[in-house]
Amino acid sequence: MKKVNYQEFYVFSEIVRSGTITAAAQKLGMAKSAVSLQLNRLEQRLQVKLLERSARRLALTREGEQLLPQVESFLAEGLRLVEQAAGQKSTPSGMVRISATPDMGTLVMKQLLPVLRANYPDIHLVARLSIEREDLQDPAFDLAIRIGKNHDENLVVEPLGSFKRILVASPDFAEKYQLREVKQLQSCPCLGHSAASHEQSWTLFNGNKQQTITVNAHFSTLHFSTLMELAQQGLGICNMPDCLAREGVEKGLLVQVLPQWACAPVDVYLAYRFGSHKIHRVKAVIDTIKKEIPGIFHQAP
Repeated sequence: MKKVNYQEFYVFSEIVRSGTITAAAQKLGMAKSAVSLQLNRLEQRLQVKLLERSARRLALTREGEQLLPQVESFLAEGLRLVEQAAGQKSTPSGMVRISATPDMGTLVMKQLLPVLRANYPDIHLVARLSIEREDLQDPAFDLAIRIGKNHDENLVVEPLGSFKRILVASPDFAEKYQLREVKQLQSCPCLGHSAASHEQSWTLFNGNKQQTITVNAHFSTLHFSTLMELAQQGLGICNMPDCLAREGVEKGLLVQVLPQWACAPVDVYLAYRFGSHKIHRVKAVIDTIKKEIPGIFHQAP
């Protein structure tokens, strides 16, 4: 079997991050020739070309692009094992990677980051904000903020609370249309949360009453931040999480339309692999999230 050389993978990853062999050598405190040698040995070991070299830049080959995520996962797992073997440091330090959706991730980071910076200045957060759910069994990620139901029994799930989607629009828009009933939504401009269709079904509740209505949105996207900006400009009604709309309502940029009606609660939770809380830096972030974030949502535990 071919031996795996951890340093070769680390050097390859640093070259990609730094952009050039010279910059990687400076970051690693190695001679440029030594960095080149490590890269050459890795390519020879794998029998593939990972980087295209030119006088001014480096570019990943197709094989390099395919290998890089796996290398980053391998390095992250190696770091986790080293930390466990060496024991926990008295002061948490190092990088913690978080996965979240763009809008909810931004909301959480605004609350989380100042507290972490004050209490754990040696912890560095890296957030991948994406609509797609990352696989938390991949050690490249430490934890995630997720919305909706959890279908992975191999993860630890900590409830953070819930939110309701409410109808909001600009004050001028609300004044113009004067909505009194849910069915009137069919005859006024709406902004939809979708990347697949302009027709969307909104199910709203008012106590024990329930109404489902199909709206024909003249614009749709999966990014609530964009929908909120358009709603503030008076371009339509948006069915938005109340936790995201709160700031705009407080500033008078948005008003709630049909305020007695709202969608069913949606759960928000923290998810991470079993055993992750034993890693000092990850535990510090988990504990801070559990303390600081539930206040953003309803029904916080």
